[in-house]
Amino acid sequence: MQKVIRSMLAGKTENHILPFFWQHGESEAILRETVAKIHQAHIGAVCVESRPHPDFLGESWWRDMDVIMDECKKRDMDVWLLDDAKFPTGYAAGRVVRDFPEHRKWFLKETHIDVIGPTYGTSFLLKLPEGDILYRVLASRRTREQDHVSGDFIDLTGNISDEQIYWEVPEGYWRIFYLTLSRVSGHSARLDEYLNPLTAEGTQVLIDTVYEAHYQHYGSEFGKTFKGFFSDEPQMGNAYGYHASIGRVPYMSMPWCGELEAMLKESLGEEMASLLPGLWYETGENTWKVRYAYMDAMTRLYDKNFCTRIGDWCRAHGVEYIGHVIEENNCHGRLGNGTGHYFRSLWGQDMSGIDVVLHEIIPGIKGSSHAWTSRDFEADDEFFYYGLAKLCSSLAHIDPKKKGRAMCEIFGAYGWVEGLRQMKWLTDFMLVRGINCYVPHAFTPKEFPDPDCPPHFYARGKNPQYRDFFRLMDYMNRVSSLISGGTHIASAAVLYHAEGEWAGENYMKSQTPVRVLAEDQIDCDILPIDVILQSTGLIDGMLSVNGESYSALILPYAEAVPLSLVNALKKLTEQGLPVWFVNEFPRRLTDKSANGSERMAELLSGCEAVPLGQLAEKLRALGIFDLTVSPSVPDLRIYHYRQGESDHYLLFNESVVQSQETVLKLCDSRVPLRYDAYENRLYSLPFTHNEACLRIPAALAPYEAMIITLDGENEALSANLPAWREALPEFHPLHGPWALSTATAEEYPRFTPYRSLEELKNLNAPGMLPRFSGTIRYETTFNGDDFSGDGALQLDLGTVGETAQVWLNGEDMGTCISFPYRVSVDGKIHKEENKLVIEVTNTLVYDQHDRLSVFQPVPASGLIGPVGVRRE
Repeated sequence: MQKVIRSMLAGKTENHILPFFWQHGESEAILRETVAKIHQAHIGAVCVESRPHPDFLGESWWRDMDVIMDECKKRDMDVWLLDDAKFPTGYAAGRVVRDFPEHRKWFLKETHIDVIGPTYGTSFLLKLPEGDILYRVLASRRTREQDHVSGDFIDLTGNISDEQIYWEVPEGYWRIFYLTLSRVSGHSARLDEYLNPLTAEGTQVLIDTVYEAHYQHYGSEFGKTFKGFFSDEPQMGNAYGYHASIGRVPYMSMPWCGELEAMLKESLGEEMASLLPGLWYETGENTWKVRYAYMDAMTRLYDKNFCTRIGDWCRAHGVEYIGHVIEENNCHGRLGNGTGHYFRSLWGQDMSGIDVVLHEIIPGIKGSSHAWTSRDFEADDEFFYYGLAKLCSSLAHIDPKKKGRAMCEIFGAYGWVEGLRQMKWLTDFMLVRGINCYVPHAFTPKEFPDPDCPPHFYARGKNPQYRDFFRLMDYMNRVSSLISGGTHIASAAVLYHAEGEWAGENYMKSQTPVRVLAEDQIDCDILPIDVILQSTGLIDGMLSVNGESYSALILPYAEAVPLSLVNALKKLTEQGLPVWFVNEFPRRLTDKSANGSERMAELLSGCEAVPLGQLAEKLRALGIFDLTVSPSVPDLRIYHYRQGESDHYLLFNESVVQSQETVLKLCDSRVPLRYDAYENRLYSLPFTHNEACLRIPAALAPYEAMIITLDGENEALSANLPAWREALPEFHPLHGPWALSTATAEEYPRFTPYRSLEELKNLNAPGMLPRFSGTIRYETTFNGDDFSGDGALQLDLGTVGETAQVWLNGEDMGTCISFPYRVSVDGKIHKEENKLVIEVTNTLVYDQHDRLSVFQPVPASGLIGPVGVRRE
């Protein structure tokens, strides 16, 4: 048996969970109680979030941290720390604006006027905002009809005298650009007070203020109880929102520093300054050249001077550096909320990271977009379903520092409408995409109700589902352990699209081909250009990166690509790797205005252009696939992970309405077993072998996941294991009357009688219990003459308004937190009378009606049914 499963069956599971633990200055008793509740949920770490604390780095902060460190050490729990006093990271507890204003952000800004010539003896007044520094004054001809300029600039900076620019305008339409350096972005005065992440000196303020201070207090525990620091969503902050794509937002200020200027001079030449208006406007053949050069240099500086600088400090002090940037709606490759390049932004960290909060992913909704908490923008479903988690797991796979660890901050700010069922769906959604470390959001010790981004898992004893929260945490830890410490198996690699977005008006996002492959059960990783350029060649005919192997490389369409990539692709194709551009070849190189399609096809002669819809078919025709399913199931996600000599296959039905039945075909001769990570049990599975091909039938209810494990020892084990059973075919309904009683979280298990029902019905209805949050107990009796004996039997609860715990004749039959609501009752039904008790625990949304819960329907509450016994 595979050693990780053997260990888990023996009750030993590694911890992969570090929930946010919010601080507000609570008493020692409350802090210790909350740590205890986190531990009782079978969680082995906390990530202390300083954001709400009134005295970060002050006397009361160290008092509270001492309590947390002491309590966690007693319980053998790890402590991580969110690294700033405010959200997002970069405030440095106020020291930048207070003590080091010279290390605040700089921005390059553009304003302009339009003039017509010829003029004689003219001058133009130069009035700069207070504190701004003039960088250049440039003039260029412009078109009448479009907002384009010729790109042949005249530098007027030397024509300034006494706050005037002296220039006689030649004949025609002209635009005069004023380029200035400013501390004011024009977007957020609060973020303007943050450190400049493009400079080492700015980042050092954060290190000296927060990191060094905690090292002075807890250095002896660094690498022991104190595990590391978490940066939360550092960002450029130069513009609002997710759509701050280079060259696509007029008047957008640009992050700036002296080192960036030097890098641009090196890549663009001494005439660099005269090219800068191209960051905002069409300026002829150099437009995209300067945009690409700027984004390339800026993201490299962020990597070097912010992320890697902090990561290097942490590793030198025996701790680790984790966290995430803002990725939402594709801003991971943009400015504004983003940091320009997902991979470079996190390369210096010890885990990759993302978050899923604020209704970004809603189970079952994956059209083009959906409404979510960010009312200004629709959520891009293709990105959230096929891009977000894949970016995170891909980075974990290819960077040795990450050790395969991909982190997701999860569950936060969905509102009290989010219960364990939705949390289980989101967990499976992430697990099947390779996410194996989790930061549940959040535990708060504040008095209930804390309006800050619910749900809260304990809520000072008010959350009725806390009682079963440990079951989800156990499941999360077990599956995460199964997809850690080994190798992800993927058929293809897809190129990261950020450089394509910087290089031209037209480009395709990485998630578009990822989706086509995923819906045909062909897995892949997303690779940045940097990794392709570092490749030393193929191993066994495959592109190899940090132990991951890919049999093909797919490049989403981009208008332009760098020459360095073209040369790298040529080497790969010469060695036999299939390299495909989606739909068509690029039209030019990034440092040229136009090469023409024929010239680019010649440069990329070893590559092919493949239509998007034919990618999966072409891969399968070449034998580049890991498995097949028949019939096709687009809503079925599969993740293959290898640990030593064992292979694990995670399957998840993402549909919330449609059951899926298919047959999984693998080229393997070993006996498959099913590992139930929720119940922590192994089962034998039906299967057939035919010419070294393994066929395994798979039937998955909505929301349902399964794990198939293959190991050389399975054949010997299978004879002594119980057989896994899907829903048994014969359904015999059970009828009332049902006696109902209720208990809130604090009252449980002391129930108050409510009423009797002849037929089950939704309690979230007028005249029933629409404002009740807690546990509803259902009691009935039934005659078991038809069911007693040795045959296989299941109790099927049908539809349930959240979690359900079942007792039959006083014996606990199990707890279901999600579909299918079904428990085995083999040999448990007596002849004649049987007493059935079902306790259904809903969420706090019925009691709270919080503002974050308006984005999803409030579900039916209680036991809906039909309830019945299934048998063969």
